[in-house]
Amino acid sequence: MLNCYKEEQASEPLKFVDKGTRTLPGITIRSFELFSQSWSPGGQVTPTEWSHDVEIYIPTFPRPHPTALLMADDGMNREPDGNDPVKPLETPPEVAIAVAIASRTTVITVSYVPNQVLFYEGNSDPKYEGTLVAQSWAQFLRSPEAQPFASVDVAMMESLVKAMDLAEQEFGIKQFIAAGGSKRAWAAWLATIADERITGIIPVVLDITGLGQMMENTYRAYGRSWPVAWTDYIDEGALQQRYTANFKKLETIEDPLKYLNSRYASRLAVRKFIVSSSGDDFFPPDSQNFARALPGPTSMRMIPNAGHGGVGDAATSLLPVLAYWQNDRELPTVTASEQTVEGKRQFSLRFSKAPISLTYWRAHNPTDRDFRYECDIRYEKVDVNLTGGLEEVVPVDTPDGGWEASFFAATFADLLVVTSEVTITPNTYPDHRPPDSGRRCKTLVEASVR
Repeated sequence: MLNCYKEEQASEPLKFVDKGTRTLPGITIRSFELFSQSWSPGGQVTPTEWSHDVEIYIPTFPRPHPTALLMADDGMNREPDGNDPVKPLETPPEVAIAVAIASRTTVITVSYVPNQVLFYEGNSDPKYEGTLVAQSWAQFLRSPEAQPFASVDVAMMESLVKAMDLAEQEFGIKQFIAAGGSKRAWAAWLATIADERITGIIPVVLDITGLGQMMENTYRAYGRSWPVAWTDYIDEGALQQRYTANFKKLETIEDPLKYLNSRYASRLAVRKFIVSSSGDDFFPPDSQNFARALPGPTSMRMIPNAGHGGVGDAATSLLPVLAYWQNDRELPTVTASEQTVEGKRQFSLRFSKAPISLTYWRAHNPTDRDFRYECDIRYEKVDVNLTGGLEEVVPVDTPDGGWEASFFAATFADLLVVTSEVTITPNTYPDHRPPDSGRRCKTLVEASVR
């Protein structure tokens, strides 16, 4: 399906406007306005034409045979009241410049992914971010055969495809590392699956691998309710349909694991560095574990004591990752296996490369399986003494009631940080919802907002 949309859009000529050149110490910045597509499933969405600001940061001393870092960025083409645009915030120019110069890598930022705000026929409410994705899912679920491209995630994918077309035509760049945060990470995933020019992916705070399993785990972890962050998807009736045949069809588009037995299976084996937040508003911390079923080199980074929007240093922390990949080296990996030996709890750790330091992060909730940052849950840091080598056995305390989330973070000589899978102890689900505590620390029952 992805290639069907990609090929349909490829029949249209590449359309862009050169907005000029700026030269700063160590870098040249080329600016373009890119028109990526006309998207209006069933003729029900306006405005139809998608446009993006594309900034290409070219270091004065680039690496030979460069692979560019392609970053999907946020922002609004127009505010909900129809006035001025809202400039992107996720990748500020100073960050893009710093990454480009330090890594000697061309950095390409693509704004307004998705284009927003948009309006659906028969609904005067402006749609953007979560409300837009949720509305587009609802439209797909009503008639997946009639409107196979109704999910806005597919259009977001095309934004990156067209940006690569621009970079290849104007600068001869033929390989890319795709990155994006939250919904932009979905664009990066789908573009990676559909386009062989992408050789690596860095999705940030979007743990949607194994989508159906992740949703079931989330629902049960919160005592058969949903974190308030999922409100838009409940309001549109999308989550209520997760057991239906049409939702399974949506999963075949949205869930990377669903491509394992398809023509795109080999694309899942690209290099992956998956960044998550330990207290995410949407995803329980063990949601990241489902990505370990993906083939090919996959390394993880869990950011401690952060919510969905709290990984602001993610872009600059990618520098060690770029250094590995630009030199054709595999990222190190860390695995942790929980064991009980003579009644005592411990973890057996394995490293693909010896770290220089190791930290154990643990958070305890005495009453609920809820580790959201917005609910004032904090992880505590325990430094672990290394004995050297590629294996360690680390004794740990058993939590006294409630639930505990924990993981290990290994730092390597080049300052790259890689984390293990997340362990929830005990691995059981509560029979009650966590208590509400403020606007962003609450849960919802589906029927209460239908």
